[in-house]
Amino acid sequence: MSEGTYDIAVSGNAAVGGEINVERPALTTIADGGADAVAGTVAGAPTAITYTIRNQGGATLTLVSRAFANATNCGVALGAFSTGTVAPAGTATLVVTITPAAAGAWSFDLDIVSDDLSETTYDIAVSGTAIVGGEINVERPALTTILDGGSDTVPGTVAGVPTPITYTIRNDGTATLTLTARG
Repeated sequence: MSEGTYDIAVSGNAAVGGEINVERPALTTIADGGADAVAGTVAGAPTAITYTIRNQGGATLTLVSRAFANATNCGVALGAFSTGTVAPAGTATLVVTITPAAAGAWSFDLDIVSDDLSETTYDIAVSGTAIVGGEINVERPALTTILDGGSDTVPGTVAGVPTPITYTIRNDGTATLTLTARG
């Protein structure tokens, strides 16, 4: 005998939790298990990239740990999370510094562990291709980097009296760095 309608009562309890979403650049989602292609790396020179971790859930998201594995042709340094807990609709950041060992392809796997109920470990395959090149690093005093676009305050100057200033220029790249005059 055939039944015209078959009814089933379905019930359950929804868990409230944080929902992790990782972006680079901000507002550009990298799916869990997805890939992130990094452009513009130079062999032997560190490149810092920033991941934004957004909580899309209805409760606080706790960031537990971060790790990398399977590094090929690169060194990887993971910074600390900017905050260990992320409010609903809030964000945290993670800075990852990549130093390609030689020109050519490099890669590693990035894992971000949180208390997200559906994605406790968020995996990203990070890769790029490093070029050979010089990489300038300007310092004053020696071993104190002045960032590109940064400023350098010189204390103790007197109007009308010359003040000698010495800058150290270091090549952090893997090829010759050519300096040209700029006026």
